[in-house]
Amino acid sequence: MKQVIIYILSFLGILSQMSCDDQLNALPTQSKVVGNVIVDQKSAEVALNGVYYRFAEGGDDRGTPSTQWGYSQEIVPAYLSGYITRTSGGNLDENASVQATDGSVEGIWSYCYTLINAANGVISQMEPLPTSMFEGERKAEIIAEAKIMRAYGHYHLLRYFTQFYDTKSEYGALLRDEFVTTTNIAQSRDNVENTYKLILEDLEEGIKNAPLENKNIYSNRWIAKALKARVLILRGNTEDYEEVITLTSDIIENGPYELEEHVRDIFQTKGLTSKEVMLGIQPLPNQVTRYDTYIYNNSAQYKATPMFKNLLKDDPREEWMLGLLSPKDTIYAITKYVGEKIEECYAIRLTEMYLLKAEATVRA
Repeated sequence: MKQVIIYILSFLGILSQMSCDDQLNALPTQSKVVGNVIVDQKSAEVALNGVYYRFAEGGDDRGTPSTQWGYSQEIVPAYLSGYITRTSGGNLDENASVQATDGSVEGIWSYCYTLINAANGVISQMEPLPTSMFEGERKAEIIAEAKIMRAYGHYHLLRYFTQFYDTKSEYGALLRDEFVTTTNIAQSRDNVENTYKLILEDLEEGIKNAPLENKNIYSNRWIAKALKARVLILRGNTEDYEEVITLTSDIIENGPYELEEHVRDIFQTKGLTSKEVMLGIQPLPNQVTRYDTYIYNNSAQYKATPMFKNLLKDDPREEWMLGLLSPKDTIYAITKYVGEKIEECYAIRLTEMYLLKAEATVRA
């Protein structure tokens, strides 16, 4: 009986890998022994899909495979910045402090390094393989896509855990540019200058070798340019602003993206089909993790703080972004995400390129 169960589980494992491309359910590379996973283009694609699975924060939500990117990348930043707070238990207002042991902070740390390690697993195994094993430029593309994801992870560590505003500071990120094993776990954090250097080097690789076109749940050259603009605006050197203007202008004028006439349509009717979405997160079937995060059993888990309400004062978006769930409610819930597209998430939109260009123009 044990042998039968093993055979069944093995067969199901094979089937799950065969259907992983659109479902993002491939095993992340760090779930297997590094060095023996990628042997050809097919296995490389599966391993790369594992990186995107980590980017989407794929996992289990009450027994249902789910992407949980929305919590760590939407709820947590808004919570930490004081724009939203929990409706019950451990409320946080806009003036409160957050400790390093807060689960939200730990979640960001774990998310970044899990993504980075998965990307490093792909990069380290891909580089020794002959180019002839891959169709066209696919070897270089896979490595470039993995490096864009590694840059994304290090960029978030830079934002949350370093003195990113001072390039001379010794308090940069704990950089990981190789797959972590039992022999190389211990490592000191690097300085801020080297943190920027590694991130920008990875993004340059993405701009040079990533696919020019891709589904908007995967990265491409335009995504690498968009992330580079984010990083440069954060560093804020004089020459950085001019490059941000150049990068964003290129995306706006030459990229395959278009602004929506009504921004509400992106979140409530179009989702990932919108041409404004540059990089998004495709949900797994039957998940409800994002719906339950915002509106659980028709009650809000999080509410807008007075600072958030004031931010949207006289803004026409307020009427659909925030709202009372019933006439008896006194708290404003996040009603921005409703309808059949609620589980779809948006990492980068064309709107941001306009905002980055505007900020860089003013600062320059």
